[in-house]
Amino acid sequence: MASWSKLLFDTVQRVEVSGWDSDENFFVEKSSLNWDDFTGRHVSLCHMLEDGAMIFVRSMEQFAECKSSPVPYETQFSGCDEAGRFQFRLNTPMLSQCGASEYLN
Repeated sequence: MASWSKLLFDTVQRVEVSGWDSDENFFVEKSSLNWDDFTGRHVSLCHMLEDGAMIFVRSMEQFAECKSSPVPYETQFSGCDEAGRFQFRLNTPMLSQCGASEYLN
């Protein structure tokens, strides 16, 4: 029987993150998107963000000749890494909370 640690899917992907920081300044920053089955998606940034801030994450890996489209996420502050960068858990935004559901019906 496989051990529990081998059942967890752990992945790291190079990404470009953009959005507005806690000082309301627009930024674009390269980072790594980390995720696994237990803790979800996380990213470390130089910019501090408000909880619930909307950011856009675009893969920098070349799977095809065209660039990938950015994907929106809501942020949740989770601490700092060893380098002093701010760590955030990334959550899929709820359409009803941002008012988009009225446009989809």
